[in-house]
Amino acid sequence: MPTKKNKTPIIPGKVYHIYNRGNNFEKTFFIKNDYLEFLYSYKKYLTETVDTYAYALIPTSFSLSDQNQGQFSFRSI
Repeated sequence: MPTKKNKTPIIPGKVYHIYNRGNNFEKTFFIKNDYLEFLYSYKKYLTETVDTYAYALIPTSFSLSDQNQGQFSFRSI
């Protein structure tokens, strides 16, 4: 698992499981609009640089299964 000292490189064509959860399992999404805003932002910033195979949005977290198309960098976000 990556740490602040050990960062995982983003390799073109590799599939990544990206996830996050609220602190102490608190809610991340509170109302329906929060889910829609997340999906809008995801589409705006990432759909041109990754292929999405699966995603799950639940009140306390989100999970994505994405493959980098080879043009992704942290600077592009």
